[in-house]
Amino acid sequence: MLSLNNSYIRIINPDYHLNGHEVEKMAFGTQKKFDKLNMLLTNSFGNLRNDILRLNQRIDQIEAILANSNLGAMKEFIAFQEKELETMKQMIAEAYAHNAQPAAEAAQEPQQTAQAGVRIIGVQFEGPSDRENPNGEWVEIEGYGVNMSGWMLCDGDNKHVFTFPDGFIIHGKVKVFSGKGRNTSSRLFWKNPTPIWNNEEDIATLFDTQGNVISQVRSAKVHNFEILA
Repeated sequence: MLSLNNSYIRIINPDYHLNGHEVEKMAFGTQKKFDKLNMLLTNSFGNLRNDILRLNQRIDQIEAILANSNLGAMKEFIAFQEKELETMKQMIAEAYAHNAQPAAEAAQEPQQTAQAGVRIIGVQFEGPSDRENPNGEWVEIEGYGVNMSGWMLCDGDNKHVFTFPDGFIIHGKVKVFSGKGRNTSSRLFWKNPTPIWNNEEDIATLFDTQGNVISQVRSAKVHNFEILA
C-alpha cells in the first residue's frame, strides 16, 4: 500500500502555501550547494593558473637556451644530413633498378629446392595380415612446408596411383596407407580394398605435378628398401 508523508502531500497540494520557516530552510539548502560549487570552481581555476605559470616559465627557459645556442650551425648540420639522406635514397633506387631484372628472371625459374627436400624415408610392403587389412602396408614420406596438392605416389607398374589431396602441405612425416581411413596431416589413405604393393622387388615412385620423379625406392629383403632416386 502506497503511503505519503505529510511534507510531500503539502508540497504537491495546489492549495498549500509554504510558511516562512520552510522557505528559509529551502533557501539555505540552495545557498549551501552554491557555495560548495563555487569553492570547487575556485580551486580548479587556481590549479589551472598555476599550470599556466609553470608553462610560461618553461617557455622562458627554452627561449633562453635557443638565444644562447648557435642556430646557424645547427641549420647547416641539418641541411647537410638531409643532403646525405637524398644521396642514399638515390643510391638505393639505382641498386634496386640494377637488381630488379635478375631477380625477376630468377623468380621465373623452376623451384626445385623445396621439392628436392621431399623424400620417401620408409616402406612397409609386407604388413601383418595385409590380405585382410590393407592398412598393414604403407609408405612414409618426409618433407617440410611443401604443397603436395596433385602429387602422385605410384607402384612399380603404375597400376595403382595415389593422388595427394588438394591443399595438402607436408609438415614433417606422413604415412600413406593402402586401405581406408580418415585423412589427417600425418596419415593419408589410398582407400584401396586390397593390398597394393608386392612384397618383393616393388618400386614406389613419388611424382610432382609436372611429372618429375621426386623420390623412388625399391623394396629389398636386407634393408627393407633401397633408394633409386
